[in-house]
Amino acid sequence: MKLSRGSGAALFVAGVTLPIAAVARLWAIDFCLPHPRCRPDEDAISAIAGGLRLGDLNPDVFNYPALFMLCSLAAAGSTT
Repeated sequence: MKLSRGSGAALFVAGVTLPIAAVARLWAIDFCLPHPRCRPDEDAISAIAGGLRLGDLNPDVFNYPALFMLCSLAAAGSTT
């Protein structure tokens, strides 16, 4: 089976990117353990995204990008 130039490039990029991403994720997996409150931004982001669930799509807080809050809302909604 002959690969086209585009699919060969995509396979190369995936073959390089995925192992680097896996190493980076596994290297930092124990960051801040056993202290669950070491990432206070996560609580703020989840609270703002939870407030968006009520229907008002204005986050009223602009420390973080609004699209990021909407994506967080979508991700949280898909897990419940």
